[in-house]
Amino acid sequence: MATRIDYVRIDIIFIDNIEVVYLAPPVGLSLLMSSYRFHKAVALLRATLPVISVLSVAVLPTTSIPELTTALPHWLSR
Repeated sequence: MATRIDYVRIDIIFIDNIEVVYLAPPVGLSLLMSSYRFHKAVALLRATLPVISVLSVAVLPTTSIPELTTALPHWLSR
C-alpha cells in the first residue's frame, strides 16, 4: 500500500539539510564567502561551529519524527 507524501515535511527537511551544508567547512558557501570578505578564515570557523552543531542535532529529530514538522501546518489549515 502506498503512503502519502507530505510535501511540507520534505521541504522542511530539505531546508534544514541545505542550511547545514551551506555552513559546513569543507564546501560551505556562506563560510567561504564570509572568510574571503573579512580575511579571517579560522575565526569564522570557530564562530560557526556551535551553530553547525546545533543545526546538525536539530536535523535528526525533524527528519525522524514527522509530527515535529507537520503539526503546525496541519493545525493552521483547519
